[in-house]
Amino acid sequence: MEQRVRPEQVGCGTRGGAEAAVRAVRSFLEEGKTASQILLKLDSINAFNTIRRDVLIQIVHDTVPMYLPFVWQSYRRPSKLVYGEHVLESASGVQQGDPLGPLLFCLVIERLTKSLTSPLNAWYLDDGTIGGDVDCVVSDLQIVMTKGLEQGLELSTSKCELFSFGGSHQERVAIRQKVNVFCPGILLPSRSELSLLGAPFMEEGLEEAVRAKTGPMKVVSKRLCFMHVHQALLHILRSSSVWKFSEVLKEFDEVVRSSLAEITNVQMSVEPWRHATFPVGLGGLGIRRAEEVALPAFLASIHSAQ
Repeated sequence: MEQRVRPEQVGCGTRGGAEAAVRAVRSFLEEGKTASQILLKLDSINAFNTIRRDVLIQIVHDTVPMYLPFVWQSYRRPSKLVYGEHVLESASGVQQGDPLGPLLFCLVIERLTKSLTSPLNAWYLDDGTIGGDVDCVVSDLQIVMTKGLEQGLELSTSKCELFSFGGSHQERVAIRQKVNVFCPGILLPSRSELSLLGAPFMEEGLEEAVRAKTGPMKVVSKRLCFMHVHQALLHILRSSSVWKFSEVLKEFDEVVRSSLAEITNVQMSVEPWRHATFPVGLGGLGIRRAEEVALPAFLASIHSAQ
């Protein structure tokens, strides 16, 4: 099934799909085009809960009939949601927690994702990003709006994002006005604000992204022993060149060091802190320092996404 929905869709069955999507978009931005280009991030309203189940069942019947008995059993009738004295009917969308949910969603929007013609056409589940010249992207935007409604998806135009680059200032202003006709209230992120799935595209946004993870770490530092691996930060380390910003990574590591010292009641000077970062197999605690793993993680992600 991963072969079926790729290359446009990397949110189901693609290892490291989120990183691949980020890298695809970043490559598009870094190609150094001189002509006016736009990047358009699409946001649908409550996407997973709104796709039409009749469309879903028909697509499963046509494409993966071996799954039809299960899907028919699960989605042929509305589910009843009880809230106090009220009973609500859940009559659309795929159930959250259903292991088949992401695949079923990708199958429903497959015809949509594969019908677009923009040079950049990258999707991670319901997060779509298209890019190219304005006429091509606007044409695809109209396809997403019309075909999406047929499948139960409605764009949240006030949450979509437009980033224009290349060409003159006057051309970029004209592009924004043209897109705003079809997507009123669209957001216009700056270079530092431009991101996908939490990973900044431009170096201007990297320091702030890491500090956004450092703040919550300070809040929960006393509960560090209950935490799993810092997946959110690891995603940024793998997807972005944060290794260039050693000072902000040291700040994050310092929060971890001081928290570990408080939990273990051990003065974490240079030597014991260094020992704690050794792998468990070498007598350490396996604490990974963001400053040390940032570059290896970035390189490993490049290899994985390729």
